[in-house]
Amino acid sequence: MHILSLPPPLSPSPSLSLLSVKITELNLTHAELQFIPDVGLMFDVQNSSIALSFHRQILYWFFFDTGNINASAEGVNINTALTLIRDEEGRLKINNITCDARIAKMKAKFSGTLG
Repeated sequence: MHILSLPPPLSPSPSLSLLSVKITELNLTHAELQFIPDVGLMFDVQNSSIALSFHRQILYWFFFDTGNINASAEGVNINTALTLIRDEEGRLKINNITCDARIAKMKAKFSGTLG
């Protein structure tokens, strides 16, 4: 039996870079933005889809991976509420955010060093 001892990594967490992020398809079946007095903004997206492509680079100690990812999500439902307030100078600011999101189906295709 051979034992390989490795020194501890200089950085305990990996470095991840996502580059050239592009939305290749966006289908908003239902999207609604409402201003509700004394509450704020309500944003609602139902049964929509999105497709993205991007380049990834991962570096962890001596391990390096680079390549592309094509990803898509279908059946996307998002309901977000932004509570708005005014600061001392009267400018609108976001005070609170609530978000409920669901995705029915996701796909991802990896290519590159390990893909």
